[in-house]
Order: sequence, then C-alpha cells, then structure tokens
Amino acid sequence: MVQVRQEMSPGADHELVERIKGGDSQAFDELVLRFGSKVLTICTYYLKDRHEAYDVSQEVFLKIHRGLPNFRGESKLSTWIHTIAINTCRNHVSFFRRLFSRQVELTEKLALRSSEPGPEEEVMSREREAFLKAEIHKLPAKYREIVILKDIQERSYEEIGEILEINQGTVKSRLHRAREALSERLMRTKAF
Repeated sequence: MVQVRQEMSPGADHELVERIKGGDSQAFDELVLRFGSKVLTICTYYLKDRHEAYDVSQEVFLKIHRGLPNFRGESKLSTWIHTIAINTCRNHVSFFRRLFSRQVELTEKLALRSSEPGPEEEVMSREREAFLKAEIHKLPAKYREIVILKDIQERSYEEIGEILEINQGTVKSRLHRAREALSERLMRTKAF
C-alpha cells in the first residue's frame, strides 16, 4: 500500500530543519522519506533512464544535506528542495548532452491503478505512458519544466514561479503553450 504524505506546515518545516541542523540524523531520514518520491519523479522526467534518475536524486539529497545549514527559510522547504532538484537535473542533462546523446525509454508508471488490469490493458497503458513521457521530453526545456511541476508535481503557480524565478503570468503562459503543443502532437499521432 502506498502512503501519501501530506504537506507539513512551515512551522513543522522549520522544526525539521532545526533538528537536522542540530545533528539529528533521524530528522534527515524523515526529510528524505517525505520528499524522496517527489525528487525522484522530477529526476525521472528530466532524465531518460530510471537508474540515472535514481543516482541524480541521491546527488540532490547530498546537496540538500550540505545546503541545509545555509537554508534561511525565506521560501518554503518544498520549494527550496524542488529548486535544487531541477537545477541538479539541468546541470546533469547539460553535461551529458555535451558528451553524448542517448535515447532510453522510461518505464516507470505515473500512477498506481486501484484494480489489476488485464495483460493487454497493461501493455497498452504502458505504451501510452511511455509515448506521453517521450512527447513531454521533446518539449523545449522551459515548457517541459512547467508541465512537470504543474501537471506531474501539482505545484502552485506561485511555487513554480519561485522555483524557476519567473512571474506567475509567464508560468501560466508557458503552461498553456506546453499543453497546446502536447495536444497537437498527440492528435497528430492519434495515440490517445
């Protein structure tokens, strides 16, 4: 059974950060448990290889651990963590794009189904999901980021603006253009 973690209040975030700064290793474990799946999802959408995404997510948490002593709480903890994750992924993609480009299809599911599908349904679902992920990956980076943060991570326009350092109007405009581009591609291929 998958447990859904609820967002903690800013006070609880502050308390967790202070416990970590105080050397409480269990507190950092709580932070990883709370944000691990969100960070891995971001990494998975930026990178085309699940194992590579896992490795980069570990790098993200190392950066978080090193950066927590300097975290001042000027933004929400979740926003700060998402910013680190996105910047780490951007740097990783940029570095490897210069060295070599490779295409590996993603296989991780976006969501769990409540009932067990038949083998044909499962294969079709995986194919559609892989196709959608591939189409999201083909979007320009500025649109891909918005789709991942809004439609996958379900972040607010305000949080997305903070993370990407753009205003909310730009967030909405880019999201609209990204969704239109995705819709056009999907209609052309008639995959959905």
